[in-house]
Amino acid sequence: MKMENGTEPSEVRVFLQSLFYLNYLLSRD
Repeated sequence: MKMENGTEPSEVRVFLQSLFYLNYLLSRD
């Protein structure tokens, strides 16, 4: 992943947000 061009970081942010959301859903039980 190239962090220099500034396109990937936004995708990484969305990916991390979905991960945190999934973790939240799983830990709710």
